[in-house]
Amino acid sequence: PGMPLVPDLSGVRQDVAWWSFHSTNCWPHGGSGPFIDGRDVLDDHMDMHVCERECLSKPECEAVVWHDTKDAVRGNCFLRQQVKLWECKHDMQAFNLRLLNRDPDARGPPGAWRAFSSTRCAEGHGGLPVAGKAPVHDHKLLRQCMHLCNEDSECNAIVLQDTRDGSTNNCYLLRSLILAECATDDPSFNLWLRPVFRTLPPSGGAGGAPSPSLSVAAASVGVSSAVHFDCDAGLAQAALGWSSMKKDWCCQHFHRGCRGQSPSPSPSPS
Repeated sequence: PGMPLVPDLSGVRQDVAWWSFHSTNCWPHGGSGPFIDGRDVLDDHMDMHVCERECLSKPECEAVVWHDTKDAVRGNCFLRQQVKLWECKHDMQAFNLRLLNRDPDARGPPGAWRAFSSTRCAEGHGGLPVAGKAPVHDHKLLRQCMHLCNEDSECNAIVLQDTRDGSTNNCYLLRSLILAECATDDPSFNLWLRPVFRTLPPSGGAGGAPSPSLSVAAASVGVSSAVHFDCDAGLAQAALGWSSMKKDWCCQHFHRGCRGQSPSPSPSPS
């Protein structure tokens, strides 16, 4: 009772958004520009939110690659700039890409999962688990946990814990959640939302099959199956205000924001 039919993201202010692709790695001449500050991987093993903070401190950073090293020793955080998603490698299994959206008008790429670091949604803490699958058995990579969610007719989100041992159960499937009520006190837990939410039965309770229809509520978190970015928003300031990825995408698809191109004047009101 009281649990929304689809994940509720209201009540939590987000200054930026992170969009995630599993099994994806980018490097110079393989989907990204030169190493930031000449460094490939940062020192030490980091929790996800620390890796994100490192990226946010660099104006040129557009994404992080996070490596599930299954230990607490090896460096696992890679900062990336000038990202071209279509040129990245998408079968890297233990590597996961998180695109940074500093532009509040930009939309997430199709197929991307919205990601929240240091967030644990569980029963009694803002989450409605999928029965018997919170956690699922065995240690899972992000791609494996996402696959289990995609295959489950009730799943709308996952929580994955960085247990740093490669053996402990770490994948939790969720039917729904209230983000403002989820716990944020353990940085080893991270939340991902499916690109399109499945609606729950009106009761929101266990028992009874979920509706087969897909909810358009995904639009509330910026998911679009048709476009990556809003190529009109901020066009006048594209040279300085748009990320390299947005410039490349809008130039390729709509010939807007191309490097060296002057913005088209806005049409006069009739």
